[in-house]
Amino acid sequence: METEKKNFKIAMHHWMRGDLEKFLPESGNNRLLLSFGCGTGEDKDFLNSRGFHVIGFDLLPSCGTDFLGDGHNLPVINSSFDVVVIFRPIMCQ
Repeated sequence: METEKKNFKIAMHHWMRGDLEKFLPESGNNRLLLSFGCGTGEDKDFLNSRGFHVIGFDLLPSCGTDFLGDGHNLPVINSSFDVVVIFRPIMCQ
């Protein structure tokens, strides 16, 4: 649990500082965003507040996960999402 809290603080620090937000379109305009490897979904509220409709994807179920998979064979149609964010899998390695 302590690791999750630390990861959340790191993620929010980068989003709030603008380090990651500069890579997103200026406005979500209700664009569909896939949070690939979303973990517990800490980024969802922030991204939703920026106008994105966020769908969480991960290996394990959690309160932030909308669908499950291993990332090699996503159960979605190609080009289904306007934006894909892959943050936590890189951060947690």
